[in-house]
Amino acid sequence: MHSKIVLLFLAFVLAGCVGTDSGNSAQASAQAPSASDFEVKWYDAVQFRAAYPASWTAQEGEGYTLFQSPVESESDEIRENINVVVAPMPAESTLQSYVEAALQPSVEGGAKVIGAGDLTLSGVPAKKVVYSEQSEGMELQYLQVFAAKDGMIYIVTYTATVQTFGKFLAEVENAARLFEIKSSRQNASPTPLASSSTAPELVRKWRVYSQSIFYDEGGSNFLETPASTLLELKADQTWSFGSSSGAWSVQAISEGDWAKWGMPSYGPTRKLVLNGWNGDVGDGPIDETESRADFMWVIYRVGPPAVEKPAQIQMKFGQTYP
Repeated sequence: MHSKIVLLFLAFVLAGCVGTDSGNSAQASAQAPSASDFEVKWYDAVQFRAAYPASWTAQEGEGYTLFQSPVESESDEIRENINVVVAPMPAESTLQSYVEAALQPSVEGGAKVIGAGDLTLSGVPAKKVVYSEQSEGMELQYLQVFAAKDGMIYIVTYTATVQTFGKFLAEVENAARLFEIKSSRQNASPTPLASSSTAPELVRKWRVYSQSIFYDEGGSNFLETPASTLLELKADQTWSFGSSSGAWSVQAISEGDWAKWGMPSYGPTRKLVLNGWNGDVGDGPIDETESRADFMWVIYRVGPPAVEKPAQIQMKFGQTYP
């Protein structure tokens, strides 16, 4: 499907078209959530409170937050799950344009948008999209909710097969009602550094959590995540990523950095600096609490012939364990 047609289609769908399948009818039948039916936990590093069914399991670390349904049998094709992603909101993006850009690759790949509409998440205006697509021989169905607050985008995704999608839908929608975004991220920031630091707490291997490209002329896209290639920050202040290497440091963030990255200042005060990244310098904010760093961003410029037009790439790295 031509990209312009895709964007026109998504703009029409997101303007208010709501599907009539179980992805929407179940919302009306969902009962008010009872606290005893859910586990509720604050995730300070990304500043939200997540609720998930008490019978489900939670996985955190390695750069993701994932909640999975119980294994029901050996023939269980996929464990239904809720995934939460938090990332800086590009300064030039609106919630509508962000959702369109996020869905465009799936729609171009043959995904079917079933329905969409407006709602609120933690009192914040949000967009809801239900769609299905083929993946590894299975037809999966997704319910995604996008909300933007304080310069951040919050994406909550429920994934199941088409056949089992409705099974946990009421629980998922009730969990969304208990989802809470913290009002301020400032308390999660450490004391800023005067200049640079060896930052021994960052010496480890980091995996790519997400990767996006933002074109100078407008528009953005998600890129394939190199899951097997790790960024290693070494104690001798050198880094390696695949066949690339260079020197690294940690420095205080300046107001000019936020403008360069195209992000609003959302709390972090330190940045990772990678000299020699893509033949130049890559840097980005470090998302951390007083006790640890959970995510780091590497933001850098690209242009032809690597890509067809000038752009900026944002890579988010999360910890690997052990």
